[in-house]
Amino acid sequence: MKPTYTIEVRRSGRWWAIDVPEVKGAHTQARRLGEIAAMARDAIAGVLDVSPRSFAMVIRPVLDDRLQSLVDAARRSRIAVQEAQLEAAESAARALRSLQRDGVPLRDAGELLGISHQRAAQIMGADLRLIRSSRRKAIAELRAGYDLAQDQQAEPAR
Repeated sequence: MKPTYTIEVRRSGRWWAIDVPEVKGAHTQARRLGEIAAMARDAIAGVLDVSPRSFAMVIRPVLDDRLQSLVDAARRSRIAVQEAQLEAAESAARALRSLQRDGVPLRDAGELLGISHQRAAQIMGADLRLIRSSRRKAIAELRAGYDLAQDQQAEPAR
């Protein structure tokens, strides 16, 4: 199994300061969050003299308490929205199927639910298992936090 390094990033002026506490001397910087993974990977590989693909990373942005509270609140709100959208999609599908079984035309069923007949047709044709799966994945990712390293081997940090 690959070793996993935690990358701590802090805002420093117009840059993100990158520090790898487990690897002495592995420090660098990046302008954007999207650049951090590549910069950190290069720094670790250079200090340890190993292949850049021989380890996993978890990137942990370190924010002050006020900013972290705002980010956490926004994340909780997004989770609530995703959960509500999942429930709304499942409720609409159940209602549409029941209305259709009782002979209500799709156009009328859509109108009863406050959606267009085109959206009603999309819902009727959708695989609910895929909808549930994608929504649950989005909810799990929001709960876990963003893995800025986009490293499938590493667990997202919190």
